[in-house]
Amino acid sequence: MPRYASVTVSRPPPQTHFFLFGSDKDDRSRWTVQRYDPHQQRAERVADMEARRWATFSVVGGEWSDSWAHFPRCVY
Repeated sequence: MPRYASVTVSRPPPQTHFFLFGSDKDDRSRWTVQRYDPHQQRAERVADMEARRWATFSVVGGEWSDSWAHFPRCVY
């Protein structure tokens, strides 16, 4: 009977991020999206959008990573 080595893989706990949507204080027709990381207590701007009446936005694809190549994008 073959023997197999036992391997234990430890994964970091899942991270919680909040996405904050708000209008620009200087130009009300523009919106900013920020990703807030409560663990590091910092926010970073991840998107700028123009206001579009009756538009809906969805976050699609991506992985939770600091790499822009894997970051979800907003589509409308």
